[in-house]
Amino acid sequence: GILSIKLLREFPKHYREGLFSPQDLVKLLVSHGAIAILKEDEYLMPALLPHLEPELVVQYRCHGAPLMIRFTQGYIPSGLFCHLVACLLSFSWQVCMERGKPLCLYRNCIRLEESGSSNIVTLIDMFSYVEVHVHEASSKVCREIRGVVTCGIKRACSALKYHNVLLEDAFACRGARCSSDPPHLATVVKSGGPVFKWKCTVVGDQMENLSIDQLMWLLDCPLGAKVVSSPLISEYPFIEFPPPLS
Repeated sequence: GILSIKLLREFPKHYREGLFSPQDLVKLLVSHGAIAILKEDEYLMPALLPHLEPELVVQYRCHGAPLMIRFTQGYIPSGLFCHLVACLLSFSWQVCMERGKPLCLYRNCIRLEESGSSNIVTLIDMFSYVEVHVHEASSKVCREIRGVVTCGIKRACSALKYHNVLLEDAFACRGARCSSDPPHLATVVKSGGPVFKWKCTVVGDQMENLSIDQLMWLLDCPLGAKVVSSPLISEYPFIEFPPPLS
């Protein structure tokens, strides 16, 4: 997944000597969200990264309540997760490193850190939803990262011409009336005013209030406080917000 100009010259399907320069190919691939520039003459193509087996993903999860951004059609469109990663890396995010090596760099699981801050996020492609983990959870950080990831997904949908894609906020179901095996989701629903609840995707009439660790993804909610509105994604200075999907 890590490329250089030398390696790009060896892509006969994409590069023809004399027709255009390798730098032109880089610009084209970056503009289409296929690669991201890491540093001078070093590029990341997420689609070429190794795949992490599902049973090994657990080691990269964090404690707490990760946000699940669910695709209502039941699957993440082809290429979208890789495009999302390239999109984030093209702006204020970078691969999280330790002693010069990536901490987590796979096609379906990646750990990123935000330049100039201590924000660290792990994104996991779970086939029907994107699992979002933050490493120092606070209401401000969770809301910002939710906005960034959601915005990046919508930008990827627009670039890849995926229309009518609908997203839902969800969490791992904690319902007492349903089994956790196999694991499944509970989607977030608004239940009058500023009150949010989760609704089990298996036992449809099972609804409960969100816990604090879940609610902090949606609202600026210190313990004991009441809030009357949620922040807009467009308030986060990330990228130009794409038009609504039709």
